[in-house]
Amino acid sequence: MGAASSRRLRSVGGPFFIRIRHPGRADAMLPSPTRRPSPAWKP
Repeated sequence: MGAASSRRLRSVGGPFFIRIRHPGRADAMLPSPTRRPSPAWKP
């Protein structure tokens, strides 16, 4: 898993899709105050 995988999931269903597919990794993939948002999430 990596940036390419996240981008592909994002293009398919966005953060909601990631949450449904990886409920345990949603916090790690979605930007949060304690984590540095990845460039993939920037428009």
